[in-house]
Amino acid sequence: MAPKTAEQIADDFAKAHKGAAKKMVFSKGAAEVERQMRDAGFTDSSIKAVLDNYKSGDLPTASYFPLSDGVVFYEYSTDNGLKSSLWHENAHRAISMI
Repeated sequence: MAPKTAEQIADDFAKAHKGAAKKMVFSKGAAEVERQMRDAGFTDSSIKAVLDNYKSGDLPTASYFPLSDGVVFYEYSTDNGLKSSLWHENAHRAISMI
């Protein structure tokens, strides 16, 4: 049997974890991401962490915030890049739930 592709693994994960991160925000700058996060119900500490990332200039591709049960995507260039980041962050969520 051939090894599974990353897409098959992501599909399997999606089927097995229907409660993937509840909130997703696609950042378009500090002010906009803060507004989106507040609208989505992220905690103040999650919002502070994202704004601190902007201040430092060291932006990750995405971050999962367990207390908010949400993901912030800072930047992505392709659908595949976005999907990869989404499943990476949801894997963090699954591990923290275990």
